[in-house]
Amino acid sequence: MTRITCWKTLSETNRSPIFGFLVLPSSKLAILEPCSSLRARGHRLLSCLLFSGVALLCLQITSFLRLFVVKTDRVVWRIGETATSEQLGLSTVALAHSSPRQKDIMKLGKLSRDPFLMAQSTVRIAFVTGAARGIGEAIALRLADDGLDVAVNDIASKGEELAAVVKAIEAKGRRAIAVPGDVSSEEETIAMIDKVVKVLGGLDVMVANAGIFRIELSLLDTSVEEWETTMATNVRGTMLSFKHAARQMVKQGRGGRIIGACSYAGKKPMLSAASYNTSKFAVRGLTQSAAMEFAKYDITVNSYAPGAILTPMILSTDDAINGGPANTFLKYCGIPTDVPKADPPVVAGLVSYLVKPEAYFVTGQCININGGILFD
Repeated sequence: MTRITCWKTLSETNRSPIFGFLVLPSSKLAILEPCSSLRARGHRLLSCLLFSGVALLCLQITSFLRLFVVKTDRVVWRIGETATSEQLGLSTVALAHSSPRQKDIMKLGKLSRDPFLMAQSTVRIAFVTGAARGIGEAIALRLADDGLDVAVNDIASKGEELAAVVKAIEAKGRRAIAVPGDVSSEEETIAMIDKVVKVLGGLDVMVANAGIFRIELSLLDTSVEEWETTMATNVRGTMLSFKHAARQMVKQGRGGRIIGACSYAGKKPMLSAASYNTSKFAVRGLTQSAAMEFAKYDITVNSYAPGAILTPMILSTDDAINGGPANTFLKYCGIPTDVPKADPPVVAGLVSYLVKPEAYFVTGQCININGGILFD
């Protein structure tokens, strides 16, 4: 918290914006009702303020992210910090900045590129694909720890594992559902997202984690069918998740977070994995394209690029290639077996940050998380 030493206010009868802000006299009755809606309808806060007669906010749109405050006595609370309705009832809501044109003021009711947008919603809902185990499971559990309700997906054959993840989320006090299905199918992807929205009430965070890996001894021997199988899940599945999650977020009008699964291999190809390498390079391109397109809807799009994360795939890859030792994956891919390794919760920690309000300025990034084996 910081303190403001000088304020210019206006009388109740003179409400023309001067000195960059307009303030009504401190009135508990006048401001209590709008502020009581802060958490329940955070994404509508600016509209609420504009049309409730509490205050008109005067600012240059490009600058308001750093300046929007709620003033309690002489203490300034940044929107998104905890404050009771009683405290806010004695508050003055204002912005100290130069006055813009009137049309810019009226646009405030539709602006939402700000760090408090998602923080104030009482319920936030995430959908994580490929979540029966490994990185996806860790992400789902971490988001539940962060206070989100979580829908988890994987292929139908992993129903029991998904059910266990659902129980673990519910044990943390959050709502959870399993939505098994094939992310490479547009029809199934639409149906899964519709179910998430119907059961949990919306969609704020999409984590397109589902992916497959196939060890290919040589590109010369890779069949079209093998190639297409990898592309269908890793590229088309990610695209469909991005597309239909974004459609729902645009419909809701409150922004959102979309995150994809890239890889170390999406920046530095591995041996014996041409289709996988190609698919992860594609996810990087998709991440950047979607970030540019969805920005106007207040949707950020990023992806994580893990190195050697100790998932069942790394440790076994189909029982380490039919019963081989655990390092078979690394050896086949030309990665030294002594590279730094980490557990799935490390990736989940990065995702946890990317969906937080303070990550609103991070978009279009494919973020390394590999222990330093690759600098980019």
